[in-house]
Amino acid sequence: MVRLVLDGRAYDLPAGTDAAALRRRAEEVMSGRAGNVGLDRITLADGDVLAVNWRAVGTVRVVEAGSQDDA
Repeated sequence: MVRLVLDGRAYDLPAGTDAAALRRRAEEVMSGRAGNVGLDRITLADGDVLAVNWRAVGTVRVVEAGSQDDA
């Protein structure tokens, strides 16, 4: 399982989520390398959809189950 943590709030993501790709996407947008596009719709483990404006987020962590950051 992968968990997305935005400004301290955790969201569980569906099985099969590519954690490395999600980290790259967040980094590209937050650094400005992705241009002016910063809004993504992310499907959560429970089926809900989370709209994320990466430019409005202060801190992002992508945590994989079993990692030291998994808490």
